[in-house]
Amino acid sequence: MRQNAVGATRAACAMLAALPTALPGKRRVNLFDICDRTVMPIAYRLGFIMNVYREPIIRQFEAEFGLIRPEWTILLCLAEQDGLTARDICDMTGLLRNAISRGVALLEKKGLITRQSDRADGRLMRLSMTDDGQAIFARIEPILQAREAALLSVIPEAERERFRGYLDLLCRQVQEMA
Repeated sequence: MRQNAVGATRAACAMLAALPTALPGKRRVNLFDICDRTVMPIAYRLGFIMNVYREPIIRQFEAEFGLIRPEWTILLCLAEQDGLTARDICDMTGLLRNAISRGVALLEKKGLITRQSDRADGRLMRLSMTDDGQAIFARIEPILQAREAALLSVIPEAERERFRGYLDLLCRQVQEMA
């Protein structure tokens, strides 16, 4: 089974190697060589996947919905659990506090979320989506689901749970390292 994953990674890197470089006339960068030769082959692959995967969504959501990454990330978190604090969202996403604070302020100004003081600790502000926020998220959610399905389509169905388990292990390890 590992051969299938290696083969899929090699195929993905080979496809990317066929992409033109940013500077015409310069030697084409073979991304597959970078994937294999870097001193951090796993971290490089993870970063590359996320950058290439995420950027089109960031541009699309900004163009279609007027939402920057921290804003739709906050909506995504609140769709999973209402009443989170900005700090909760930072912990869940790994985004910096200033990005989340700016996103919260923008979403509140747009009428997509509300802030309310926590009953037990008045210093904490609990966030909730408004009806308008829920309506926007209802349009965003299928786009995110379709993009993830397309990404995972290269992994056989029988291997996806194992893959997810490995990702969970890496997430836990990163939290321990932080």
